[in-house]
Amino acid sequence: MWQEYWDIWVYDVFGGRERLAFAIACGIVGGVLVGLLKPLFRNNTDNLQKRFLEERRANVAARLGPGATAAEIDAEIARQIERDRQEALGVPEIIVRHAARPANAAYYATVRDFAQSKREAGDVLLEPEGFAIGPLALAETMLGDQGLAHLDSFGETPPFRGWELRQAVEQIGLPEMGQTLEKAVGIHLHRYQLMSDMMATGMPIAQAQTHPDLPGYDDLEAELARHGGQARLREAADAYFEAVYPWAGG
Repeated sequence: MWQEYWDIWVYDVFGGRERLAFAIACGIVGGVLVGLLKPLFRNNTDNLQKRFLEERRANVAARLGPGATAAEIDAEIARQIERDRQEALGVPEIIVRHAARPANAAYYATVRDFAQSKREAGDVLLEPEGFAIGPLALAETMLGDQGLAHLDSFGETPPFRGWELRQAVEQIGLPEMGQTLEKAVGIHLHRYQLMSDMMATGMPIAQAQTHPDLPGYDDLEAELARHGGQARLREAADAYFEAVYPWAGG
């Protein structure tokens, strides 16, 4: 019975056993041809991709100028590819503004002020800009006229923790100053806890703030002065931002 069904199906689909055999033979030949031609198509595709990349590298190198390094060329190609991908997805390109290199060598202040204006305008900040107006700016303020007591104005939670300030100052090459700033945050937290305990007993805040049991910042202020103070921090920050910030116009 199954043989009869098979014969009927073969006849209905192929018109007979001979045509079925012919179809099978054609399928085998086609499979062999595809297997033989596939490397040729792949090599042709690889050659086209290679030639396209070489032309793109040549165009980028010509645009960047004779002094362009291989890394700079690769970075520009990567930016172009990402821009093309974003355009294909319909995502508008994000315009990122860069600060112009200052003529007076005040690199840190230039990046800090420029980043502040960008933040107020809602613009995208580059990583060095966020660093300039973040923990580094607080460290600079703590070394200013108000001294380490500036921390007391933040209450229980300063905007950056002690280890964040230490890492920020270490990043610009001043590890000894970073350790002192971290200690200052620890003293601030101790002062805040003691004042909170005093005020919980009914002591007025003005009296708690001047209580003789509160630890002070004098010793740490002296340490920071020996390390060069705010002037030394700004000097190190200028050298850091001159080197790492992508200035407008190169």
